[in-house]
Amino acid sequence: TLLISAVGLVPDLHTAINSAGMRPGDDIWLVGEGSAALGGSLVDAVLGLGATEVPASPEDPLPRYRAVHAAIAAGLVSAAHDCSDGGLAVAITEMAIGGRTGVFVTVPLDGLDPLRAFTNEAPGRLVLTASPADRDGLDDALSGHARRIGEVSADDRIVMRVAEAVAGGGGGRQLDVTILDLSLAEAVAAFTVGSP
Repeated sequence: TLLISAVGLVPDLHTAINSAGMRPGDDIWLVGEGSAALGGSLVDAVLGLGATEVPASPEDPLPRYRAVHAAIAAGLVSAAHDCSDGGLAVAITEMAIGGRTGVFVTVPLDGLDPLRAFTNEAPGRLVLTASPADRDGLDDALSGHARRIGEVSADDRIVMRVAEAVAGGGGGRQLDVTILDLSLAEAVAAFTVGSP
């Protein structure tokens, strides 16, 4: 089994964040791009899709990670989570569970079908949350590496949807569908199945 560990110095412990630090009203940001490849993913294992192609690594991830690090060090980010082990849908749900708060997001399809958009585990994807007061500063700090996809809500609902123009005959149409809508209690129960 390959084990990769990363150790780094944190000059100021007060700037360290986790995945549960988001607050109602915070913006939710998506860093990085998705992939149609589902090989090795949780959704492939659960649904038995037989996917064999794995997502390619980003060509030059260092500027992206440096931008995220700078934003965190500047105090612009309230929470962060990677999109491995289940993709974007699982990452956002885990953040909602950890913060015990609702979320409302519109997931970008970027040419993918909804299953892949929600569950792909492309490397270099992160979910960040930040105060709306820091929106412009975070957008500048991330310099094109991220986009705002939703917000943390004060209720107990986890709502994820897609809304995107879809090409087609007659000029296309607008896809506007809620994919996931469940209570925080339902998510916690599903997440803790089999726990002592």
